[in-house]
Amino acid sequence: MSQFIDFAELKRELSIEAVAEWLGLDLKRMTNGQLRGACPIEGGDRLFTITPDFINKDGTCGRFFCFANECRRRWPRGGDVIELVAKVHQLKPQDAAAELQKAFQTPQTAPQATKLPEGGLDYLLADHEAVQALGLSKEQAVRLGIGFAPKGIMRGRICFPLRDPEGKLLGYCGYAEGMEPALKFPIKFL
Repeated sequence: MSQFIDFAELKRELSIEAVAEWLGLDLKRMTNGQLRGACPIEGGDRLFTITPDFINKDGTCGRFFCFANECRRRWPRGGDVIELVAKVHQLKPQDAAAELQKAFQTPQTAPQATKLPEGGLDYLLADHEAVQALGLSKEQAVRLGIGFAPKGIMRGRICFPLRDPEGKLLGYCGYAEGMEPALKFPIKFL
């Protein structure tokens, strides 16, 4: 049985521009903000468009549309990031979502999106040996918000808080020597 993939979460987290770049699409930005180029399947100059700020019915942003004959028949209303990967790689939507999940390192089972608690993740272990190996005391790690994650999407990594200029917690960067990738960032930072 295949893993559950939260399509809505993927569409919220991934920008259609980043996905188009990952797909290697050669697109030019127009003055109206659209991206245009050849259809990745049929070719043809400027037949393929991406409108990054298009608001979809589900509230997510970004939509592609292709004026090439075959594409107009198969995707008469264009599509979102998942449908874009399905089109370019000629996959079913479920397989396209799995490709995106793997490429952009989103969680394997995407729970409902939650906001970070004001004080950060309460399960980070400031006194873990991996944190101490950095030369930090437990008190220093607690003050800085650094800790080892025993669970969650950063499980097995030392987590460092990411803050905006005002100090608001935006997320965590996870580090683990020997893991691939060594540094892991939330998808919204990629």
